[in-house]
Amino acid sequence: MVLLRALTKSAFLLSVLSIVCVTPQAEENSLPLQVAKAYGLDSFSLVGKIKYTFNVTFNGKTISRSWLWDIGGGRVTMQLPGSEAVSYTRGGSPDTSSENIRKADAQFINDQYWLLFPLHLAWDASSAITVAADQPVPIGTGTATRVTITFPAAGGYTPGDAFDLFVDKSNHIKQWAYRRGNAAAPTRTSLWEENRRVGPLLVSLDRPGADSTFRVWFTDVAVQLKGSNDWLLPQ
Repeated sequence: MVLLRALTKSAFLLSVLSIVCVTPQAEENSLPLQVAKAYGLDSFSLVGKIKYTFNVTFNGKTISRSWLWDIGGGRVTMQLPGSEAVSYTRGGSPDTSSENIRKADAQFINDQYWLLFPLHLAWDASSAITVAADQPVPIGTGTATRVTITFPAAGGYTPGDAFDLFVDKSNHIKQWAYRRGNAAAPTRTSLWEENRRVGPLLVSLDRPGADSTFRVWFTDVAVQLKGSNDWLLPQ
């Protein structure tokens, strides 16, 4: 279950209870499941490791965090500019004896969710998902099919938040909106641009906001398949 809320003084965090890679909760042949499949859901089991750098600019401040995620082993390594790497094993739940690890895990959840947002349409079993056709997009003009993910009103750090994904006829996300507390008006919006194949996954590498004050983007993205030592780069 992933719940977005806070733009803190030091980071833009998606707060969560957990990440689960389980049987898809979206109904078979539903649009949410088709969107997840378009971004590589059916082939995710082939992925052994993912590495990437999450970058965000918000109100003049830029933050970058680099990650290596050993999916099978549950091992996560975070590298911040000018700091020593933090490495830990997630498993069912990460070791929370260290404040550094607790903080790193929250940041990992945030950044991984940004990278693989469409797959969570299938993974996040406690969310409610609705679909509405011909809805106005939040940035610019035009319409798209809106897929809305709403999280429970209780539990987690930021309960009750909602996300709107604006999907085209190819089941690709064109725009995104976050609505804090399921408010009617978006709290934050962005485009989804530079869609690239990275191994079996499709990833949007650039998420510019409605103006220059906000942008999320990914660099140094690569995927290593199980049984291989080669890193596959965006194509």
